[in-house]
Amino acid sequence: MQPSHWFLATFCAFTAASPDLLFIPRYIVLKKTGKDIVQSFWFWRFHNNIQWFQHPIGGVVEVAWAVAMIIFISPFVR
Repeated sequence: MQPSHWFLATFCAFTAASPDLLFIPRYIVLKKTGKDIVQSFWFWRFHNNIQWFQHPIGGVVEVAWAVAMIIFISPFVR
């Protein structure tokens, strides 16, 4: 028997882990070329700043992200 909303739970788990998965291509490029790609593209700089943002304001960012995801996901739960 499958739990109700199993697909939503799977989607949420993948979405929660996806920022961490972005380190994989960065690691591969670093191993092959010895150069970090963080400075090469705005998206990598943004990702790096978000992942390593360890200041009190980071809690505000987390709350804003949680609210946005709840709003996005709520139509699928009903």
